Amino acid sequence: MTLFTERNWILKRSAQCFFIFLVAGFVLLTLAYAVPNDWILENGETSIAMVKEEYRNDPAREWSGMFNNPANTINYGCDRKFIQRALIEDSSLNAMEAAMSVNNYARYWHGYQVFVRPMLAVGTYENMVYVSVLVFFLLMIYCFIKLRERLGTAFALAFFFTLYAVRIMATSLCLNNSGCFLVAMALMLAVLKLSNTPNEKWLYPLFLLAGMVVNYIDVLTAPMVSLCLPLAVHLSILLSEGREDLTENLTDTVGLPVFWAVGWGLFWACKWLIGSLVLGRNLITDAVEQAGIRIAGEAAYDTSPLGAITANLAVIFPDDRLTQVLVLVIVLALAVLLLLYHKNWKTLWRGLPLFIVALSPFLWMAILSNHSQIHAPFVFRILSVSIFASLCFVIHGVDKTKLPGGKRGKKAL
Repeated sequence: MTLFTERNWILKRSAQCFFIFLVAGFVLLTLAYAVPNDWILENGETSIAMVKEEYRNDPAREWSGMFNNPANTINYGCDRKFIQRALIEDSSLNAMEAAMSVNNYARYWHGYQVFVRPMLAVGTYENMVYVSVLVFFLLMIYCFIKLRERLGTAFALAFFFTLYAVRIMATSLCLNNSGCFLVAMALMLAVLKLSNTPNEKWLYPLFLLAGMVVNYIDVLTAPMVSLCLPLAVHLSILLSEGREDLTENLTDTVGLPVFWAVGWGLFWACKWLIGSLVLGRNLITDAVEQAGIRIAGEAAYDTSPLGAITANLAVIFPDDRLTQVLVLVIVLALAVLLLLYHKNWKTLWRGLPLFIVALSPFLWMAILSNHSQIHAPFVFRILSVSIFASLCFVIHGVDKTKLPGGKRGKKAL
């Protein structure tokens, strides 16, 4: 087991990655806010007007009304806030203070400003979207190619279908929604290269680093995808290439998320500590209070674990009856396929880790029920994990040689 046999190496490299990125993240954000406000003011105001124009004729896209239309998933209102936070409201703050405050929204890192503020110095929101979409689709295509090379066409198509199910165009067009998927796809490429190789030990510090990066650039939209999509790919590789020891695979199923969670959570806590020291006020108390609200809820919103899950399912399944029937037919067809042409039960049982990954978004929504229910129009994208891991489980479980036209003796899917 890599985690135990290479424990000292993994811990040492993970600690190095953590501290290097912590310093780099702080320095880069400070440099971003060192860009003079005058340089970005005109493009910033133009960009805010541009974002407003996107939903001028569709009030449901505005933050205040988007919950009236759960099918809307672009969330332009969030991107408008990205631009507004780039414009320093308090001119008395130095670059370091402005980077830690972000107009008094200090509990997040807001690392996306490392991209937004320099871009505003040379262009507008439109230019940012062009760059974001280009990077998103290049990564997506490269992931598709590498998935097909390492795991086969079925897995590559499962990945593409997963992105389609969570509104691939809306996701790529929105800065608020695309960050988690960009990190997920970058880590997927690393997994496809390193899994089940002598260098597999690098996955532990890389998963920790992915947790840090997604916390740096994200404001709690769908961080789970940066963990669970690559994890599903890793487990699929182990199963398809004959490393089917259930105990060993369960170790990775627990170990890699623990490293990701340490990167995500500890790095976030470092922001509260550093921000408190720089700004001279207690950010930790505010962050802890907000965490309590996100978990336990608040009087203003009647939320519950079941309500959060229901709200997110309502977004991913559109109101269109024909589409709902089509989704039901696909699910039933996959269930029948697995029931009729499955591998032996012992082999099927080894896919349990994938099933665990598929259920993890529901645990996230149950724990963070307040946040998940209120922000369902973008949180729902964590259900991409359930879709992808479930499809990987089906592909792993179906015996290709039993399919009509399948040839005995060929390696099963």
